[in-house]
Amino acid sequence: MNVMQKMIDFFLRPYTRRRAQGMTIEQVIADLEATRDEIMPRIDRAQDSDANREAINHFIGIERWAANRIRVAMGQAEFELDSNRRYRLPDAAPLAELQSAFRTAREETLELAREVQRSGMDTSAKVEHNDLGPLTVIEWFVYIRDHSAREIVRVREKQVQGWRRTSSACQCRQRLCQEHSLQVWDHVARVLKKLNSGELARSARSFTRSSESTQAAGLPRAAQAGTA
Repeated sequence: MNVMQKMIDFFLRPYTRRRAQGMTIEQVIADLEATRDEIMPRIDRAQDSDANREAINHFIGIERWAANRIRVAMGQAEFELDSNRRYRLPDAAPLAELQSAFRTAREETLELAREVQRSGMDTSAKVEHNDLGPLTVIEWFVYIRDHSAREIVRVREKQVQGWRRTSSACQCRQRLCQEHSLQVWDHVARVLKKLNSGELARSARSFTRSSESTQAAGLPRAAQAGTA
C-alpha cells in the first residue's frame, strides 16, 4: 500500500462515519439506487481496455466483499479477515461479463439493504473493516455507496462520433464525482488542521486546491488515487 493510499484510509473512516451519521436504512436504499442510476450508464459505455476491466472488477470485489461483512453483522456469515480480491471475477473476464456482474452485485446489495429494513435489526451493530476499523451496518452501506461513486472517474467511455458533446446528464454525474472527491480532501485538510500537523495540513490543502483547479477538465486528482 503506497503512502497516498495509507493517508486516504487514515481519514476515510471518520469521513464515512460523518457521511453516515443520522442516516436511516430507508435513506441508504434510496442512495444506493441513485448512485446505481448515476454510474451504470458510464460503466455500460466503458471502453474495452485493461484499465477499465480492472476498475470495474475492483468495484465488484469491493461491493461483494463489503456486502459479506454486512451479512456477518446479520448473523448470516462467519467473519473472515479476507480481502476484496476473493470476490472479484477472474482477471481474464471479458468486459460484458464484468458490466453484468457489477449490475448484479448492486442489485444484491440493494436486496440486502431491504432485508435489513424488513428485519428491523439494530443497524448500529459493528463489523471490522480491514483498514478502517469497526463500521456499523449503516456505515458499511455508505462505504459501498461512496466507493464506486468516488472511483467511477477511473472508467473511460467509448469514443464515438460526437463524443465530446457531453450530455447534461453526464455532466451532472461528472460533477457529483468531483464534488465527492473534493469533500474527502476538504475533510482531510480540516482534520489535519485540528491536529496542528502543519506540514501535512499544507500538503492536503495544496492537494485540494490542485483538485479544484482540474474540475473544468473533469478529472479530479483525488479520485485518481483510488481507495480500498
